[in-house]
Amino acid sequence: MNKSKYISLALCAALLMTSCIDRKKQSTDGLLTNDSTLKAEGITFDTLSLNVHKNLVEGHDRPSYDIHIVMPFAQGENQLAQTINQSICQEFLQSKSMPRQAIQHYADSLAQQFSEELMEYYDPDEEVPSSEYTWFASGNIAKNPRPGCIAYSFYVETYLGGAHGSHDIFYLNIDSKTGKQLTKADVFKADKEEELLQAITLRLAQDNGCKDREELLEKTGITMLGDIYVDKNFTLEAEGITFVYNTYEIASYADGTISVFLPYEELKPFIK
Repeated sequence: MNKSKYISLALCAALLMTSCIDRKKQSTDGLLTNDSTLKAEGITFDTLSLNVHKNLVEGHDRPSYDIHIVMPFAQGENQLAQTINQSICQEFLQSKSMPRQAIQHYADSLAQQFSEELMEYYDPDEEVPSSEYTWFASGNIAKNPRPGCIAYSFYVETYLGGAHGSHDIFYLNIDSKTGKQLTKADVFKADKEEELLQAITLRLAQDNGCKDREELLEKTGITMLGDIYVDKNFTLEAEGITFVYNTYEIASYADGTISVFLPYEELKPFIK
């Protein structure tokens, strides 16, 4: 599979999201439930889900918002499980709380924001109010990560008005022995970043049938919004590393999510 074909990531994540939404419809609105279990590196993960639907004007289906969150968390009260869950909550939910409280707080913050925005533009004289927000967030555990690593993905699909919605995928790499996040500084040599960027750019160009960045930009428009960079959005796989650039990061909305895969053999000069 050509891993620079960004559509593959978005489609896989969308399929995952669809299956998660189907499961969540069985749970009570606004109630956190355990949907299923997953395993990674000998650690069991319980999947929590939360549904919120709100009609903001009595007697009308709109304006309204829907919030659906599905995320796996490490099972148990031991220190490793707590550290793993803390890493997940801090990275994706901006919370130092434990899973249930973190998801609830995250949903409450979104709900408050959506209510304020939707009501600001609500017109009571409009016969059929049309404003509707949707926010679907789905976490998942990769099945084929680098040994000793838990590769966690977080897919977010939203519609907050305008011509189209958005979809983004974010990754978190966790040391399965300590439960802590493996950061960019943990993985890559700081003095080799420029060479790493050149390697990523060349691979992206080659995967799109181009010889260099200039031809890539000319033929596809990729990198029109910015040069390749290495942030925290990469995933440690069994055979190599995939670097991910979401919508509008380095290319237009039409280009979608762009991923670049480099095998460890090529990454030897750049990683610790």
